[in-house]
Amino acid sequence: MQFCVKIRMLSSIRKGQIAFMKKFQSIPFEKFTWLVLPVFALILMLPFLNPELLIRGHDTELHLNRVVGFVEAINSGQIPAKVYPNAVNGFGYGWGIFYPPLSVMVPGAFVMLGLDLDIAFKLFLWITLSLSGVFMYQLVMDMSASKEQSLVTALLYITCPYLLSDIIIRSAVGECLVFVFLPLLFRGFYSLLYGDRSKAYWVAVGFAGLAYSHVIGLVLSVMVSAVFLLFHLRRLWNWNVIKPLVAWSLAAVVLSAGFLVPLVEHMFFHDYTIEHLTDNELTYQMAAYPSQIFSSEFVFHMSNYLGDFEEMPFTLGIISLGLLVSGMLVFRSLISHRLAWFYLVALLILGATIFMSTVLFPWRQAGALAFIQFPWRFLIFSVFFICLLNGWIFAELNRGSIQPVAIAFLALVSLVSVSPLLDIYVHEEIYFEPRYGDYRYHNFMADEGVIYNGTFMGGAREYFPAGVDEVFLRQRGDGVTVLRGSAVVKDFERAGNQLSFSISGADAAVLELPLIYYAGYQVRITDGSGARLTLPAYESPNHLVAVDLGALSAGEARVAYRGTLPGKIGFYASLVGWLGMIFFGLYQKGIIQKRLSFARA
Repeated sequence: MQFCVKIRMLSSIRKGQIAFMKKFQSIPFEKFTWLVLPVFALILMLPFLNPELLIRGHDTELHLNRVVGFVEAINSGQIPAKVYPNAVNGFGYGWGIFYPPLSVMVPGAFVMLGLDLDIAFKLFLWITLSLSGVFMYQLVMDMSASKEQSLVTALLYITCPYLLSDIIIRSAVGECLVFVFLPLLFRGFYSLLYGDRSKAYWVAVGFAGLAYSHVIGLVLSVMVSAVFLLFHLRRLWNWNVIKPLVAWSLAAVVLSAGFLVPLVEHMFFHDYTIEHLTDNELTYQMAAYPSQIFSSEFVFHMSNYLGDFEEMPFTLGIISLGLLVSGMLVFRSLISHRLAWFYLVALLILGATIFMSTVLFPWRQAGALAFIQFPWRFLIFSVFFICLLNGWIFAELNRGSIQPVAIAFLALVSLVSVSPLLDIYVHEEIYFEPRYGDYRYHNFMADEGVIYNGTFMGGAREYFPAGVDEVFLRQRGDGVTVLRGSAVVKDFERAGNQLSFSISGADAAVLELPLIYYAGYQVRITDGSGARLTLPAYESPNHLVAVDLGALSAGEARVAYRGTLPGKIGFYASLVGWLGMIFFGLYQKGIIQKRLSFARA
C-alpha cells in the first residue's frame, strides 16, 4: 500500500515538473533579450556586493551627504529641496539649486522607504548601470532591428572602463546618469532624421534627463548634438524635421524648468564662487595623454589606493579599439550601408572628442571652455560613439551568422578587460560603513579639516555666495544678531535651516540670521495683534540672510526656505510637463484608447 502511494507521489511530482518545464519553455525569452543587461550589470557591481560596506570613491561621501541633505530637506517640508539643511551647522548649502537632483532623488526615495543609506546608494548605481545598457539596446534596436547587434553594443557600453571608473573609482554619479540619457537623446535624433518621427519625443526626454543629471554633461551634450545635427543639415533642412525638433526641444526646456529656472536665476542675478573658478592651466593639467586613451594603463596601477588621479583608467578598452580597426575587413559593406553617413558622423565626433580629452588640445587657450574642469569628460561621448560603431562592425563581420557563443565570448573578454576594476576587494582600506547619522549634521564651526568639510560642501565651496568668509562664520556662531537699530531676540530655535524666535523692543532693527543667503528665504512674523506679515529677506554684507523689521517692534518670527516665484513657476511647469509626457506616452502606446474603449463597453 505504501509503495503504491509513493509511486503515485513520484508520478505527480514528475507530471508537475513536466508541466513546469512546458510553461517555462513557452515563455518568449527572445522578446526580453534586454533582461540580460541588468544581470550583467549585477556582475559588474561585484565590488559593491559587500552587504555592510561601501567603496570610498573620490566623491562617494560627498554624494551620500547630498542624499541625506535631500531627505532632511524633504522631511522638513521643503519641496522642491533646494537648500540642504545638514551643512554648515544648519546655515544651509545650495546643493539643490546648483547640482541636478536626480542623483539624490532616487537613492533618497529608497532611504525614505526604509532602506539603509549604503543599500540605497548601491541600488541606485545598479539601476543606473542597467538602464544605460537597456536604453542603448533600445536605440540600436530602432536603428538595426537586430537583437544581436543591440545586445553587443549595450554590453560594450556598460563594460567600458571609463563608465566603470565613474562608478567604482570616482563615484561621479552625475556623469553616470549622462550614460543613461545619451542613448535616449540620440534615439530621438535618429527617429527625426532616419526613422519614425513619432518617436522624436525622446529628444525631450533625453535633454530633460541630462538637465536633471549633470550640468556640465548637459552643456557638452548640447555642443555634441549641435555638431551632429550640423553634419545632417541636408536631412534637417525639412519642415517636417525642424518642426518636431523645435517643439520637443522647447518641451525639454519645460520638463527641466524645475531645475534650470532656479539655476539660471541664481547664476544671473547673484554672485557665487563657482563663477570664479575657471582655470585654463588647471584644466590643461587634468587632460589625458594619448597613450592613456589607447592603452590599459590602469592595469599597472590596480594596486594603488583609491583617491589619486593616476589610478583612473582613461582607456577606451582593448576590445573597443580592436573592433574599430577590424572595420577595415568589411569596409565595402560598411560604406554601402543605409546608415553609413550616420556612422561616419559618429566616427568624426569620436575622433574629435578623443582629441579634446587629451593634452594635444590647446586647453591653455580654450577660454570659457575650461569650465568643464576635466577634459577627459569628453570620453563620455567617445565611449558612446565607439560602442555604436563597434556594435555595427561586429554585426557586419558576422552578418547572417551571429551565434550566442560569439556574444558570450565578447561579454567574457569585456569582463576580463575591466577585471582590474572589479578586483579591488583586496584593498580593505577603501571600504567603509556609512551611516545616515554621519551626514545629518555638519560641525563646520568646530572642524576646519579640508577633507571633512569637502564632504559636505565640495572642495572648492563652489556654491557659497562669492566673498563668504569661513573664518567669520566660525567666529560668529549660531543665533540672530542685530546689524542696525536695536531689538531683543529670545527663544531662538533651529530645526535645520528653519528658524523660530521672538522679537521685542525693536526700533528700526535689521536682523542678521544664521543662514547662508540664497534667494527664496521667507520671513513670516506674527505681531502682537495676531496679524501675519511676510517681510523680504535680502543678503547681508556677510552674505547671510538679513531682514529689515522697519516699524515692527515685537512679534514671533518663522523663517524657512520656500524658493523664489520664478523657481515655483518652473517647478509646477515641469511637474505638469512630466504628467503630460506620461499621458502622451500612454496615448502613443494605445493604452489610453484601450481604457476608453473598455469604459464605453
